[in-house]
Amino acid sequence: MLEIVLNPVQSLYEALCVRTIRNQCYPMLTGDPRKLGFWEQVRWYYRQYRQGEMQLFLVRANGAIIGYTALRRRVYERKDYQCSTICVLPQFQGRGYGRRALEILVELSHQQGYPVLAEVRADNARSNPIHDHWMFLKTEDGVNYYVC
Repeated sequence: MLEIVLNPVQSLYEALCVRTIRNQCYPMLTGDPRKLGFWEQVRWYYRQYRQGEMQLFLVRANGAIIGYTALRRRVYERKDYQCSTICVLPQFQGRGYGRRALEILVELSHQQGYPVLAEVRADNARSNPIHDHWMFLKTEDGVNYYVC
C-alpha cells in the first residue's frame, strides 16, 4: 500500500504552504482563473482553520509535502456531510497519492460519524475515476459526489 501521511495544518506557515499548492492546482480544482492571494489565505487560516470549521491536512510522502486535503462539515439535502478537497502537486499526480489520500479522508470522516460529500468538477478527468472507484454516487447535477 502506498505510504502517505496526513498531518493537520497547525501554523500559518503551513496554511501558506497550502496556498502555494492550491495555486498550482487551481485550474483542476475550481476552473477559476484567480489564484488565492496571500491575505485571503491568512484570513481563511484565522477564520476557518483555527476556529475548527475546517480540518486541513498537508499530504506527505517520504517526508516531502506533496499536496493537501481538507474536510469541512456541510449540510446537503438536510443531512450533515464532511466535504472533502484533495490536491496533489502536478509533479506527483498519477502515482496513486490522491487515491490514497481520499481513502484516508473517507476513513477519518466515517470515524467521526459522517458520510463524505466530495465536490468534483464534471470535467475533472483525473479525479472523477478515483471517486467512481470508491463508489461515490453522482448527484443529479453531475458535479457533486457523495457516499451512501
